[in-house]
Amino acid sequence: MRDLRYAPILLEIETRIVAADIVARSQQIELTDSQVRSALRKLVLLAKGERPSIASDKPRERILAGLVVTLSDARTSLGFSQGDAKNPAPLTATVWINALTTIVDSIHTRTAGAGSRAYLDFVGNFVKEAGL
Repeated sequence: MRDLRYAPILLEIETRIVAADIVARSQQIELTDSQVRSALRKLVLLAKGERPSIASDKPRERILAGLVVTLSDARTSLGFSQGDAKNPAPLTATVWINALTTIVDSIHTRTAGAGSRAYLDFVGNFVKEAGL
């Protein structure tokens, strides 16, 4: 992804992922990269008009379902600059899917196998260093 207009969208998504991870850890739950990747894939399906199954019976599932909800809500508040940075346009499904897919690819690149937290640890440090 080389389009700088995506930077604030990607940062917002990753900040919310880190927030969900913090909530999980406060409940002695450890999320994995693959669980977060699965939640993002469900968001892609939602953006395409599908209705994926989102379990919420167990505490971990509730946190991940909450991540899906908070990111769905974020889409409506985020904008995408199309020449006028002061008045960004609402995110289209295509822009949203592109942003989510970029992060899914990043998770895939950083994941070091089953149970990995390599992406979550990386993005947690990144968001912390950014002061967010």
